Amino acid sequence: ANIEDMPVDAAVIQHSAGKLFFETGKASKAVDTFRRALQGAKTSDNPQLESEITLNLANALSGQEETHKAMELYDQLLNMKSLKKTKLSFMTRFNKCLLLVKMGDFDEAKMILHRIGENPLSMANDVRARV
Repeated sequence: ANIEDMPVDAAVIQHSAGKLFFETGKASKAVDTFRRALQGAKTSDNPQLESEITLNLANALSGQEETHKAMELYDQLLNMKSLKKTKLSFMTRFNKCLLLVKMGDFDEAKMILHRIGENPLSMANDVRARV
């Protein structure tokens, strides 16, 4: 199949746009765009994309000081059995730790980091804060 013949997934495009907004300091626009992308990913039944968008939405919410909403999304991702021991799970834990430190909850952050240290992933060395 020719690449020009492939359908364009709006959720993928919105996800990319959201990442661009977030990386250029436009957290509010990023949140709105990630929310639209998330709706699209849910309707297109793409759980991997949905999880990646959820993580980036949580990161953008954290950047906007919406810590409670961000924490809910991090926990939602960490409770998904299908994500256990994946790079996305590792990145979610890492970003949750950053948020906990920002909130001053050093004990919880240390516990999570300790658990990550006990269970290192082979891909942990190439992890970045965003998907």
